[in-house]
Amino acid sequence: MNLQKLRSNRGGTKRTIAILLEKIEEKKENGTLIEINSLLKNLETKLDILETLNEIFLSNTQTEEIEDEIVETDIYMMGLRMKLDTLIAERGRGETGVGGQQTTFHPLDAQRDQADTR
Repeated sequence: MNLQKLRSNRGGTKRTIAILLEKIEEKKENGTLIEINSLLKNLETKLDILETLNEIFLSNTQTEEIEDEIVETDIYMMGLRMKLDTLIAERGRGETGVGGQQTTFHPLDAQRDQADTR
């Protein structure tokens, strides 16, 4: 695959992730649980896509550039994963929702979260 096309695709995915993070922060203040859950699921999907793009990009990167690319990519992904984990933990503690109300979660969310820890 063309390296420039991969770079553009990865850049677009990163921009989408940034937009999703902004929307999640907005919805934490004035959104519904359904909206927040939907945005979190979209964020998880985009992170998975980004990880795949990163792997493809690294496999097509020249040897002398690989070390810097790995470090940059790992630091970026670590920050994103920590942010996602924080958002999921906040959701689990009921810290998200309109007007500080306690939130209720869909059972599938709990099952998915448990499956992620195995």
